[in-house]
Amino acid sequence: IDKSYASQFCEKGYQVIILEEWTKDQETEIEFDIHQRFYSKAQRALSLVLNKTKTNFNGLIGTSVGGLHASVAASSQNRLDAVFVITGGTPIAEVVVYSNQDAMKNLNVARKEKFQTTSDADQVNRISQAFSLEPYKLGDGFKTKDLGLSIAEKDTVVPIVQQNQLRNFWKKKKNRQKMDQKF
Repeated sequence: IDKSYASQFCEKGYQVIILEEWTKDQETEIEFDIHQRFYSKAQRALSLVLNKTKTNFNGLIGTSVGGLHASVAASSQNRLDAVFVITGGTPIAEVVVYSNQDAMKNLNVARKEKFQTTSDADQVNRISQAFSLEPYKLGDGFKTKDLGLSIAEKDTVVPIVQQNQLRNFWKKKKNRQKMDQKF
């Protein structure tokens, strides 16, 4: 999907960089601070790319987990001028716990067993305590950027509730297109 977007932007004359991986991007631990490390490393990698980019306009597009990274970057990356998120959401702690993605479901089960968490709300709370990169915790840097958001109403990886919470946080009143496919 990233290469398809990249081709379309290149055809319009934009320079495109796809950030596919970064140092130690594969976390295998199940502790609650894993998300802080994962998102921090991604933001550092994005900062390195943006600092080496010599353009007058920098945009970022992200889908699903890439959309979560983009929603963080909207407030934390000063060199960005525009951010477009496809099926991203907030709070990220809730996305992690309520996602229907197999990896997240397995992580939640493993945490319940290892850490004796009693409920999904308990897991959200424990992740939130260890995670400072929630978009709503990062201030209003997103307000200086052109923002776009595409919501997939039947997505179960990033649930619709959290997608709408990102829309409400960004105060996006108008959706141009709603996607119906299930991811």
